[in-house]
Amino acid sequence: MPLYFIITGAKYQERMMLMNNKKLIKSLINLVVLSFIGKFLSLLARLSMARAIKIEAMSYFSIINPLMVLLLNLSQFGLPLACSTLIAKHPNKTKKLFVSALLISISISLLLMALIYILAPYIANNLLNSKGATLATYGLGLLIPLVALSSMLKALYIGKGDVKATTYSTIAEESTRIIFIVFFISFFSNKGPEYGALGAVIGMAIGEVGQSLFLYLKAPKKAKKDCFYWLIANENDDPACAIELVKISLPITIARLIGSLTYCLEPVIYTNMLKGLLDTAEITRNYGVLTGYVMPLLLMPGFFATALSNYLLPKMSNFVENKNIKEAKNIFVKLTLFCLTLGFIFSIVLFFGSSLIMNILYGTTIGSQYIKILAFPFLIYYVEAPIITAMHAIGKTKSALRSTIISSIFRILVLVIFVKRLNIYAVALSTILSAGLDILLNLIDVTTFLKRQNV
Repeated sequence: MPLYFIITGAKYQERMMLMNNKKLIKSLINLVVLSFIGKFLSLLARLSMARAIKIEAMSYFSIINPLMVLLLNLSQFGLPLACSTLIAKHPNKTKKLFVSALLISISISLLLMALIYILAPYIANNLLNSKGATLATYGLGLLIPLVALSSMLKALYIGKGDVKATTYSTIAEESTRIIFIVFFISFFSNKGPEYGALGAVIGMAIGEVGQSLFLYLKAPKKAKKDCFYWLIANENDDPACAIELVKISLPITIARLIGSLTYCLEPVIYTNMLKGLLDTAEITRNYGVLTGYVMPLLLMPGFFATALSNYLLPKMSNFVENKNIKEAKNIFVKLTLFCLTLGFIFSIVLFFGSSLIMNILYGTTIGSQYIKILAFPFLIYYVEAPIITAMHAIGKTKSALRSTIISSIFRILVLVIFVKRLNIYAVALSTILSAGLDILLNLIDVTTFLKRQNV
């Protein structure tokens, strides 16, 4: 072959690689901007809610949050991630995979809804030691099936590689919540803190409705017209697809359930072990300030990390499936470094501006001391999403389950040992140390896999 053609071909390949990199960077920047808008609206909704319902109601809402996470993980059963992964790998099975996943998730959600309406008083009074949280616990029954529906719709778009649509849907969700807060939250908050906490849960449910409507309207006309037929058509009732979904979702669900069960036990252990040492109202208030005001600020960059990871999961899965491990590694490294850099910048801002930021956002400096202490330790959270994404892409869900079990047991032990000595700081300490252990174990698995592939 003439030298001219060899050089020209090499230049063409180099140019194409450069164009692909530019396209990837442009897509990432667009996604970051949209994610920022979505997160800003989420923060605005949370701030508006916190100002409207006050600290006592926010404390009731915060203390049921771990229970809410547990119930949502149960209802979703790991199916959104399993569905999006399988749709990315097998586009020809999209309808069957989506219908199977949706029917399973909705069925579980309706069962959980019934259980919540039966057990809400017992959970609030006996487990959480917070009678004022009873109404908000009832509200979870409404929220669960709506989250299940919106999660499955998002999984469909993510599997098809249209993550931008899911980011727009988050903007729609938060916009709907803000409208509810502006026009309706005062109706609840004026009735007392218990109703204020209930209004916060209903606001979340209304946001999920807005998100689902957006994703439905965004779908092609034919899909909108045929969507109900999909659900009742026997041709989409495929047990093989259901089994395939469950094979992936079950380890994910067990891992998440262990994590969320640990999170659910957190307020139970915290409130019961400090009962008698501190006033009940102070215990609830401290927990509400940390988990309702401080942690959402500390974890804000985690939203961008999750959005970027969701965007790149199908690409990484395809590269691994096609044995192109080098490209999968490049995506993983770039994603991890980007998330860590973003988190570091954010931590600096929070550390030096904690009092000012709390005063501007919440109208109080209560909790600013928590931010100063926790800003840099929480950096560990910003690399969690890329590492978890890599674990799923390389098919290490069982290893992820093992890591979650170990770190969850460790979290409970740290909380039990230190809660009487450190009070509310024991909650933050157990959260950080367990996350660090989980990430370390998963990172070892990812690097071991890459070394075995000689990458």
